[in-house]
Amino acid sequence: MIRNEFACSRLCFGAVLFVFSAAHAQITADAAGAPNADTGGDALQEVIVTAERRPEEEQRTPISVTVYNASDLAREGVVDMESLAAADPSLQFNRNGGNGTLTLRGVSTNNTTEVGNPSVPISIDDFVINRPTGLDTTLFDIGQIEVLRGPQGTLFGRSATGGIVNITTARPTKDFEASGDLEYGNYNELSVNGAINVPISDTLQIRIASFARSHSGYRTDTTPLLGSENASSGPDDLDAKGGRVSAAWEITERLHALLIYQRLVMNQVGPAIQAIPFNFIDPTNINSDIYHTMPNRGNGVDFPITGSQYYTHDEQYGKWHFDLDLPAGMTLSYLGGVDIYTRHELDSGDPPWPAAFDSPAALGPWVVKGYVTHEHPKTQNQELRLASSQTGPLVWQGGLYHFVENNSLFNGVVFNADSIQATHDRTYQYGLNTDSSAAYGQGSYSFGSAHKFSLGARYSRDTLHRWGIHNFTHDQDNQVESSRATWHVGYEFTPTPANMLYAKVDTGYKPGGFSSCGDSQQNYSPENVTNFEVGTKNRFLNDRLQANLSVFDMDYKDQQVSQFSLGCSTGLITTNAGQSHIYGIEGQLTALVTDADRIELSASLLRARYDQFNAPPEIGNPALADCRVSTILGSGGTVIGQQCNLAGNTMPQAPTATVMLAVQHNWHLPQSATLSLRVEERYSTKEYLTAFDFPDETQPAFSIANAFLTYSHNNWQVSAFARNFTNTTYLNFAAENAGGADYYYAYGAPRTFGMRFQAQYRGSGNDR
Repeated sequence: MIRNEFACSRLCFGAVLFVFSAAHAQITADAAGAPNADTGGDALQEVIVTAERRPEEEQRTPISVTVYNASDLAREGVVDMESLAAADPSLQFNRNGGNGTLTLRGVSTNNTTEVGNPSVPISIDDFVINRPTGLDTTLFDIGQIEVLRGPQGTLFGRSATGGIVNITTARPTKDFEASGDLEYGNYNELSVNGAINVPISDTLQIRIASFARSHSGYRTDTTPLLGSENASSGPDDLDAKGGRVSAAWEITERLHALLIYQRLVMNQVGPAIQAIPFNFIDPTNINSDIYHTMPNRGNGVDFPITGSQYYTHDEQYGKWHFDLDLPAGMTLSYLGGVDIYTRHELDSGDPPWPAAFDSPAALGPWVVKGYVTHEHPKTQNQELRLASSQTGPLVWQGGLYHFVENNSLFNGVVFNADSIQATHDRTYQYGLNTDSSAAYGQGSYSFGSAHKFSLGARYSRDTLHRWGIHNFTHDQDNQVESSRATWHVGYEFTPTPANMLYAKVDTGYKPGGFSSCGDSQQNYSPENVTNFEVGTKNRFLNDRLQANLSVFDMDYKDQQVSQFSLGCSTGLITTNAGQSHIYGIEGQLTALVTDADRIELSASLLRARYDQFNAPPEIGNPALADCRVSTILGSGGTVIGQQCNLAGNTMPQAPTATVMLAVQHNWHLPQSATLSLRVEERYSTKEYLTAFDFPDETQPAFSIANAFLTYSHNNWQVSAFARNFTNTTYLNFAAENAGGADYYYAYGAPRTFGMRFQAQYRGSGNDR
């Protein structure tokens, strides 16, 4: 019944979209050449995006996208993916046992191991980040962020099954510019940012940016471990600094280059994970079921930490873009880069210690300290792309892409007699190679000014190879290969310059992999998604009102779902959901109500369900795990096991409705000064955090409110901010951890407030 009601709403909404578009076309035609009664004040600005790998107006791009410029990011305090998700109502962030994952339209992954792939990757200056730990990268001196919803498998490639976060750093320009800002807030927050843009000549411009950002921990570890390097800071803290040098170089009239070097260092306690012992139904039997009701979590601030005790992140990369202008307006581009990243982490965890560790007498003076992890991935992106002129009826692009990552990992048990000296033994030591190659092409053809058709295709081939030792004794040598063709078909109808209606079909693909359980390897298949979407983008009232709407329907096959499982020695197992179905409605409205008042409204309705999904329980056996049991049959009809039948369950991080409303009022003061007040609130319905939909893994409906007061005068401004000023406590991770026999929880940011001062000077090329 619910599905039928949602389907009816979807069809009705689609009909409204069509009528809306037709009505707007008539309104615009009737008003042509006549002044509009509401002509006062500024119009909404045009926004240029690269969502289709070429510059174009956002309102003419047939993709559901939200764009954040540098001012938006500074106001919202966006410094990483977690804070971006707090600002974007369509984006969900999950602190999956320490590492972050992103979700768009209910599409996500919980596999944050070295063999996992994100379902919503991030691309920074056309360089795709594959490691989940990369989602914790601190952002600075960003020009623009685009959140693209829906599969982007043709132009962006592997793993972008839910969408992609496309980030562009600030580029060198031909004008002299110097800017800086200082922010101070509670939790001892201190943030300093600076940038200088120097036009060396008409053919060479340099931009240098640096930052230092820190705050003490949002949580208090009530049982800090011996030797915790940053115990005084507290978990959920931040201590990051870095810099970037960019050069725009016009080598010849036809050959242009962008060269980037960046170094980023983070040294902090790291994410906080709360562990609460299982409440077994039969306390005498560890294999019995547990109560799946939410345990008493206390205040969500003070608790024993089972997460990171220290976390260091040292990353440096070099990127290069070369563009060669060819005859007929074509451009040949070579995009490349190398990223070298080192991570060190001490994690208290709930380790499965060797049997000898169970006896304190066997250890003598030594005590278990925790897990120490070292990771050292080296990543390369290479792309060769040929693009046509952006004018004319036929616009196209095509290219070759290659991605390779070589990673070495070490994880060991650390035990020591005091806080100074320590020794360790390994639990795993791996080498890892990931290799991906692809060829792609996409083009569009315009029939007159109102009709455009587009086609695209991509073929990807991926290999994953891991070798080494696990749990002291188990040798590992696992390898899988995957390949898929993804494609795009689209149609755009543009009856007026201010109105567009589009319909399209896109497919996405994420490579397969394996879960290692002792000496065995359990492969999981690639996942594939097909997305059907209809949308419209509109401007009204002399560009004072913008209304964008989209309706989508996504069919999934073999969706990869990862979870803790007692049946796997590594604790994490990934399985495929045979069939999944997602559909929903998204809308965005921006209105300049008066010269001084602005309203922004974003809303989405989402239904994301597993249609066919058999999975092992997180704890115990299926008959005792409080789930519907399915019998798994092998060849010849023989019974080979039982699993939980999760068909009909809602997918993780897929709330039925999210709404964000922002209201801003500007007071225009003497001497061209402005005082603005902005208040915004985000509301989300109940959200399940694992595929089992148990109450102990559920975040109830909640809302977060922010407020900003800003005084601007000429080239400087000062702001007071309060984010989550209601101090709402909410979960961004929950799971039943069978390996440690406890419930796991992690929390979003609490109330933060403070002041921010920003100054900027812009000159011209003559100032050099």
